[in-house]
Amino acid sequence: MHALLPRLGLAACLLLVSCGTYSTDSPHALATAQRDLQGTTLPQAETLLRKAFLFSRQRTPAAVYRLRAAEIAWDTLLHTPPSHAASALHVLAQAQEGLAPLFVDRQPPTQTFSYAGSTYVINVPAGQPGTYDPQTFLSLKSTEHSVNHLCHHCMKQDGAGARFSAQWKVPEESKLRPFLSSRGFGQPITTTLDFSNQAPHHATLVFRDATALCCQQVKIGNATHPLSANFTAPMEDVISNIRELYLGVQGTLAPSLQEDRLTLLEPYDPQRIPVVLVHGLFSHPRMWRDVVNELRADPALRGRFQFWIFSYPTGWPILYSGLRLREQLTALYATLPIKPPPLILIGHSMGGLLSQLQAVNPGRTLWDANFGKNSDRMFAALPASNINKRSMIFTANPHLSRIVFICVPHRGSKIAKWSLVRMLASTIRLPRYLLNATLDLPHLGTRTTKINGLTRLAPDNPTFPALDGLKLTVPFHSIIGDRGKGDTPNSSDGAVQYWSSHLDGAQSERIVPANHGAYDHPDTIAELKRILLLQLSR
Repeated sequence: MHALLPRLGLAACLLLVSCGTYSTDSPHALATAQRDLQGTTLPQAETLLRKAFLFSRQRTPAAVYRLRAAEIAWDTLLHTPPSHAASALHVLAQAQEGLAPLFVDRQPPTQTFSYAGSTYVINVPAGQPGTYDPQTFLSLKSTEHSVNHLCHHCMKQDGAGARFSAQWKVPEESKLRPFLSSRGFGQPITTTLDFSNQAPHHATLVFRDATALCCQQVKIGNATHPLSANFTAPMEDVISNIRELYLGVQGTLAPSLQEDRLTLLEPYDPQRIPVVLVHGLFSHPRMWRDVVNELRADPALRGRFQFWIFSYPTGWPILYSGLRLREQLTALYATLPIKPPPLILIGHSMGGLLSQLQAVNPGRTLWDANFGKNSDRMFAALPASNINKRSMIFTANPHLSRIVFICVPHRGSKIAKWSLVRMLASTIRLPRYLLNATLDLPHLGTRTTKINGLTRLAPDNPTFPALDGLKLTVPFHSIIGDRGKGDTPNSSDGAVQYWSSHLDGAQSERIVPANHGAYDHPDTIAELKRILLLQLSR
């Protein structure tokens, strides 16, 4: 809407400055409004929108002006072929930019606006598939002039409707609250205004989930238009001020200051396949922004998947982090009245090891490998509730369908042996409850630094050969970086060598010309799209 200001001229701008005190109820203003509201052409509708902007502090007159502009645009669309509908669709969308926020956090869902002899009744239906109740929002912000600054690409779709980003309410009573971020969802929202099959000056305003399968098209008259959408801006609004690097380093070197969390990035939908993203060492879930941005906007994938993220302090012992992911998934599924389709895990680096630990049935394999000659004695002495037992003895996740490994050190990484890395590992202080658990492990003595996540990435970790010998219970895929050198199998992504990333039995192995940060490389995203489409074809 601000793009209209240069067209208003100096006099209109001066009027804008004084519009807070301008009276819309004077006889002259009412007579002028009555003439304005009799307009029937698109240029007259554009004039109504400019005046509505000037009246923006006066809610009802501005709403009536916008609604008349929208009504004119709607009538125009009824007699305009889709190839010439752009101007009318633009006017209709601009009208909604100012109207939709009026319905946020307000009761009842039907509102009436009367001014200068014109009365409009607007209803917001609730409970329809693919729609939202505006009572779930604290505020709405138009994304029409948003400039993306975090994601590589701004994923948009032109069409019918007004595009918004929302500040969401966090439901206090929801059983899912432990899995919801206080920041809300980065879900794209598009409103549509419909004057069809209504009494005169009656309309329906719908708040749509722009990713929902049932919301991809809008019918106006005899023509069908794609739903307008901005998939990037709402997510960027949610994550814009997260200190990704700081939190990633803190989670590795000061893991006692953070906790783990499984978080839904969008409202739960039992019809969509969950994709759980697990970050790696020195990292934070915000690293997945381009992956989510590209996958969610893809027309072939849109509305068929939902994205969850697992955050954890990467300084924790790897097996314990795997336990926490397993327990978080179990806790979430226990709250779901309707279970979704089997989930997909995508893990980068250390996150891939956590993912691998969800798809094996180790029995005592991991236990025996870690405790050697003491394994029988330790097994008999420690109760089933002991952290060490729960971390090493478990069963595979029954809700898992597929895993994608990205640059994963299945057999460790030599960088864990570097002097600088060993020095950093020596500074890591684990939470007290983990330190107390090591008291049950006499072979460690006081050398608790041996169990943190950074140290345990070394290839001599006995967990790696034991885990390598366990068969995965689901199909899996590998994406491996070679830094563009094309020297596989002698390649490395700069942190993990091919001999460590490669797994026999993978349904596919994709070598991408990238370093260890290959998770958002275009070739990686293309491969992820292919794998998700493969899942849909099952």
